[in-house]
Amino acid sequence: MFQKLKRIPSTFLLALALFKGVSAVETALKACSALSVTSHGTDACTATEITGTFCLDTSIYKAEASGCKLPDGDYLFSTTDGKTLIPIATGKSGLLYNIAPGSVTQRANGNQLANSYLFTCTSNTCTESTKVGYFLTSGSGSAKELYHCSSTTSCAKKSGNGLPEGYYPDASTATTSGGKTTYTKLLLCDSSKCVEEPTALCATSYYGYGEEAITPIGGSLTYKKLIYCETATSCTIDTTAAKGVYLGGKGCGASSNKVKSLINCTANGVCVDLAATQNANYIDGSNASKVIQCKSNTECSSDTGEVKAGYAYLNSGDVDDANVKSVISCTGGTCTPLPFGNAKAASGTAKAINTGFMNARTGATNKLIVCSTTSCAESTETGADGQAIIDGSSYADGKFTNLIVYGSSALVALAAKATPETPSSVAGHAYIDLGSKDANSNYPNIIKCDSNNGCTVIEGELPATGVGYIDAITTKNIITCASGSCTSTASVASGLDNKFYIDGTDAGKTKYIACNSTQCESKTAVPESDTADKFYPDSQTATNIIK
Repeated sequence: MFQKLKRIPSTFLLALALFKGVSAVETALKACSALSVTSHGTDACTATEITGTFCLDTSIYKAEASGCKLPDGDYLFSTTDGKTLIPIATGKSGLLYNIAPGSVTQRANGNQLANSYLFTCTSNTCTESTKVGYFLTSGSGSAKELYHCSSTTSCAKKSGNGLPEGYYPDASTATTSGGKTTYTKLLLCDSSKCVEEPTALCATSYYGYGEEAITPIGGSLTYKKLIYCETATSCTIDTTAAKGVYLGGKGCGASSNKVKSLINCTANGVCVDLAATQNANYIDGSNASKVIQCKSNTECSSDTGEVKAGYAYLNSGDVDDANVKSVISCTGGTCTPLPFGNAKAASGTAKAINTGFMNARTGATNKLIVCSTTSCAESTETGADGQAIIDGSSYADGKFTNLIVYGSSALVALAAKATPETPSSVAGHAYIDLGSKDANSNYPNIIKCDSNNGCTVIEGELPATGVGYIDAITTKNIITCASGSCTSTASVASGLDNKFYIDGTDAGKTKYIACNSTQCESKTAVPESDTADKFYPDSQTATNIIK
């Protein structure tokens, strides 16, 4: 007779199937007692015996009666059964144990080093890392140490002098796409410990890479490489460390994302931390169209450079003995240093040319920068009638072609006006050289311009010579140079009472200036068709006649 069939509910069959299909994940090595292994040998396992299954007692033993004992070292066991030994060289994950004299320790959490391999452990399960670079150790928070993997099979602990201070990309956060590796976090090592950077990373900022960094005797910590963070969660290694000044991310996240430190890289690829200084300006080493400006000792930013003609910044990156030796000009879109603002020294009969620039620094109260052949500095000069200064950024082909002039109660670069202008080259027209101010606050020199030679500086002649100059800004004014200082005043001509001066811009002294009540103009003294001498009253010295 056949056995009577029994009906089994489908829900029970489903539960049974699920139970048989799910295998538990072991979180620790099986105890020897749980495997009914009650006796152990005292000998260490030979190389051929370090295979198969093992169990935990006072040490780790072969899971068999009188089984041998594993020698000191690191071992990986299967999470499937909690007893099968897995070779570390080929194992991808498992239960990681370390046997040391008198102790057995399971690696439960964090990054763990085993036989030159790095494992990341979470809740007792350890997985081999497939990334290279720097990783925190379990002791990093209280010691200056990191794990470093040059490859997935060659990892070691770096510490002490073998681990320079600085920032390191956290390799555990690395992702690679298109050959480019980016990191979302950085590690920071100081003289006593290494930690994950405690503050948020700052976008478009640089950090000194500790790898290969050195501290020369009596010197500052120097870096050969930088880490660039494009965003707060995307950083890359910059191995070039090109010459320039960079926004530094150090401490930035702790100050509402305000950059308060800089990094300065010299031509030989050595970079050092640079403290922010109020009102400092630098060409941005990462983008030559931008200028780094520090509004205070704790806030710097990188801004597109002012491209208007005649504008510049003092170059804080070019200072010697407290003297600024150049300005930063961004005319044309690329910011470059102009040594001493293109100022020219006196040579022979040629007068020295001190140059000027409209101050492009954000928030500057001093609107003018003046450069000599020894230094450049912000100036408190605000200008006066008839005054101008040669625009140092206009120097090309051996001549200057633009001026900064005083007009409508303010200084303005002619070439930067809404409708750009050029300096006047009309006969007799001139400007008082604001750049020639001496220790006695006198302005002894004159600027004259022509279309061929550009703008040059000449010494203003004394009233006794009968010389005057037409104020090129206000042409009814006359410029005279009494007591070694040139000033512009109304000609005081009225009705038929014209005023006359020898034209000081005419090197041959063949012209004179005649002023009526509305304007002054330069005229030829003796037309070629007229051989008779002409005489005019000297408007500066009543007892003299201009012939």
